[in-house]
Amino acid sequence: ITRRRDQALIGSVSLRVDREQPRAELGYWLGYRFWRRGYAREAVAAVIAHAYAQGGAGTTDAAGTPIQIDRVVAMVRADNPASVAVLRATGFVLEQTLRAHHHVDGRRVDVLCFARARTP
Repeated sequence: ITRRRDQALIGSVSLRVDREQPRAELGYWLGYRFWRRGYAREAVAAVIAHAYAQGGAGTTDAAGTPIQIDRVVAMVRADNPASVAVLRATGFVLEQTLRAHHHVDGRRVDVLCFARARTP
């Protein structure tokens, strides 16, 4: 993710495509100084639009072969309301809560599983 005005690198967004299934997993991070400014929402929306372009084959492999993507999932810590808001704002729906799924700083935290299906 780069900031438009000066092309500064401020974060990253990625899709990990499952070649056996028409789905991908979304991941993203943003530098602390750039939180709550709409950058993550804008980047996630752009990546999802690209993934679902051309009937769901907007993503290609290294050889340029189209990869069908019908569903994107994203997992976020339940104690990260800003990230939850990004996913909700970009059309993701909460599907599951994984209780005590991650171990962080000596404690167990819940993880929320969100998903967004391509609409025909």
